[in-house]
Amino acid sequence: MDEKKWNDAKARRAGKFGEIMQVISQTLGPDADLEREAEEAIERWEEGPEMNVAGPIALVTPLNTLLRESHDICEDILDIQDGVA
Repeated sequence: MDEKKWNDAKARRAGKFGEIMQVISQTLGPDADLEREAEEAIERWEEGPEMNVAGPIALVTPLNTLLRESHDICEDILDIQDGVA
């Protein structure tokens, strides 16, 4: 496994998680449990129809964009673990 790629991908994932929490805080406010809300948003997105929709018909919101980017980073991490990347 390429340690540099692994570390870079983990850092990108952490940064994206922070961005997701920031967008959620704009809706729920800073008193919400932003970490839990972000984790739940990621889980809901992975299980929901947004995951299967691509192209211009996808619901494009700042949060959905970040969730898709987060998913792509996680896919990169899996590829690194499998030695594909």
